[in-house]
Amino acid sequence: MNHYMEKLIAHLSQRHSAGTKLTGEDLLELLWYCYLEERKLDPPEIREGFQEVDSLLAQLPLRSADRIFDIVCAQCCRYQRQAFLDGLMLGAGLHGAMTAQQ
Repeated sequence: MNHYMEKLIAHLSQRHSAGTKLTGEDLLELLWYCYLEERKLDPPEIREGFQEVDSLLAQLPLRSADRIFDIVCAQCCRYQRQAFLDGLMLGAGLHGAMTAQQ
């Protein structure tokens, strides 16, 4: 996780030195980008799941199988991004609620 923070701080300092303003949406996109940059490989259970999909797609013509695989991957990426952003928002909300009680 330290590499993640280092990349985030480097990106933020580049934006600051360029003099561009950072909106909340920009920050969320930057957090997502740094997360993707840091996370190089899928965990074994994800790779195994895609192997299962590959074995089913092998029964189809290559062009159709490739198209289906691309659609599935794009949908997984959308879901992953949304889950990441929802997690950030939940974490920020929980932090705010916990610090408000102190």
